Amino acid sequence: MYFCNNAAFSMAIQRTKSGFLLYINGECCGKYATAAFAADDVANFSTGYNPWDRLMYHCSYPLDISEWECRR
Repeated sequence: MYFCNNAAFSMAIQRTKSGFLLYINGECCGKYATAAFAADDVANFSTGYNPWDRLMYHCSYPLDISEWECRR
C-alpha cells in the first residue's frame, strides 16, 4: 500500500488482484492499472473526489508516486 497525508486529506493506494484502488479519506475513488496512474490522478486533481479535485493546486500534494510512502 502507498500512503500520503496532507493537512486535510488521507490518501491510500491499495494493490488488489486486478490492479490498484485509490482511497481518499476512506472513500474509494477509482480502480487503476498501476499505482502510478492513481498517483497521477491525485497530482492532476482528477480523482472524481470533489473535495480534493476542487482544490486544484491550492494545497500541497504529491507530484508523483515517488512522493508516496510505500508500506508492506
